[in-house]
Amino acid sequence: MAREVELKLEIDPAHVGKLKSHPLFRRKPHRAQQTSVYFDTPKGKLRKSGWVLRVRHEGDRWIQTIKHSGDNAGLFDRGEWEADVTGSQPNLEAIAGTPLNALIKARQFRDLVPLVRTEVTRSTWIASANSATIEITYDEGSIEAGGASEPIHEVELELKAGRAPVLFSTAKRISANIPVKLGVLAKSERGFALAEGRQGKPVKATHVDLNEKATVAEGFAVIVTACLKHFRINEALLISHGDSEALHQLRVAVRRIRSALWLFRPVVKDDEFIRASDRLRRFTRELGAARNIDVILATMREGDPARDHLERDRRLLYARILRKLDSRAFRAFVLDLLAWTHTGEWRNGKKAGKRLIPFAVRRLDKLWDKIDERGADLSRLTVGERHRLRIDTKKIRYALQFLEEPFRRAGRAQEEFAAAAEGVQDSLGCLNDLATRQALLGTTPQPWLIEMDATRYLRAAKGYLRKLRKIRPYWRKASR
Repeated sequence: MAREVELKLEIDPAHVGKLKSHPLFRRKPHRAQQTSVYFDTPKGKLRKSGWVLRVRHEGDRWIQTIKHSGDNAGLFDRGEWEADVTGSQPNLEAIAGTPLNALIKARQFRDLVPLVRTEVTRSTWIASANSATIEITYDEGSIEAGGASEPIHEVELELKAGRAPVLFSTAKRISANIPVKLGVLAKSERGFALAEGRQGKPVKATHVDLNEKATVAEGFAVIVTACLKHFRINEALLISHGDSEALHQLRVAVRRIRSALWLFRPVVKDDEFIRASDRLRRFTRELGAARNIDVILATMREGDPARDHLERDRRLLYARILRKLDSRAFRAFVLDLLAWTHTGEWRNGKKAGKRLIPFAVRRLDKLWDKIDERGADLSRLTVGERHRLRIDTKKIRYALQFLEEPFRRAGRAQEEFAAAAEGVQDSLGCLNDLATRQALLGTTPQPWLIEMDATRYLRAAKGYLRKLRKIRPYWRKASR
């Protein structure tokens, strides 16, 4: 098995000329035509199990490749198995000796069909720096699946020798002069989304594939990388369509990153941590202001005299957010955050190599004690204290989502705790929305109705808090 350590960058075709005039690309590249076909069962069983099976034709070779994306080291470090085959169809005998072999035998995945096809012209350069060798490729072509197609314009940096920090420093050299963005979707993922009609739709956070034997450093890398993937997919949709649900999911992704920073703070806190936390906190406020208006507009009738004012504010807020996302500073920030996550100096500390689960249990216990104490008498809390309770509940909910796989032995308790935590968060959030609505509209219509709604939301929050106390911290037993 080989390890594929790579970084993907997306580029607008309008900027390809700048790319090719960059010092890294001035030498004549090696060019090749590649046709790749991705196979799966009609219901996508391989993909859902974290596997990709591809047959690629280049020159006079047919190469079968198996990839797995669920390893501890993160999205950009994947297991890869290659074998020469005699034609365009998968050779199941060549799968013997790979982890996929047992899966195919156990589930009888014999009904493999071609679902995605890519045609690209690949230009390849070799770069050397600081005792590292990096293969840089620019792929231009198309993806076809499900009767639809979309263009490919992407740069990939693959570490052939040396250490990963050079991969990121090379990416930063490129991004300093060319408006590239972090790419988070493999061609196969884009193709399967196209085949299933999911392309161009907002995406919710997905399952984080964490091994229960992971170290703290490995866990942090996997979690933040997953959050950045969630962020970038919805960022692209927000920029192209101005979609309100994409903005909501973008905001969720940022909050999840902040929750990950809280969870791992005792290990990763350094100057980069402080800078990232501050930037994400400020960006969360901007996203929250836009989201507040979206929530209110969704409840207003057409013709309401306040709509025009709110829609104008919404356009201004969205424009500001889009400018930020498209700025050189923010593009660099995303790359810096990923680089720090995977290669930061904090990794040299003793705690980074400790087991993730005992560390996480201690962090969760500390947060649960705060929630339990603060939520004991919800009626007596000030508005600020209720807000902090909501934030803490959100933190523990996201943290437990990250750790869902290692704590799977908890079974039903895991699901019940997540549902109750979400209930607390939503109920207190509705209370906050009442105050926000009054502040934005500048009026207080039907005070008795607002009071009735507030009482209902407060009662609901109390009920969910009682459920949380009844379930108790399930992660203590599940981690043994």
